[in-house]
Amino acid sequence: MKTQNMKGRKKLSDEDKTARKEFLKNESKADKFKRLINPRINKTVKSIKAIKNLSGSQYEYTPEQANKIIQVLTNAVENVKEAYTKKVEPSKTIEI
Repeated sequence: MKTQNMKGRKKLSDEDKTARKEFLKNESKADKFKRLINPRINKTVKSIKAIKNLSGSQYEYTPEQANKIIQVLTNAVENVKEAYTKKVEPSKTIEI
């Protein structure tokens, strides 16, 4: 039986928790990647949009602050890019 928890998510019964644990234990690395990648990308894009919204006229910031934000985000993207280009061989392609 499922009930709502404080975050609005459905609370799993002990039986459902056990079944989910078993399912996840047998999940391949590729399936785990597919399950996790889209929610994480969507959450990241949403956060970046929220940061972009701070550039509106209802907020005040210095050019130094703006440059720092751009620098931090650019470095984060470069780190992701580096991590993925190290692991993917040029002859292989992946499908997300």
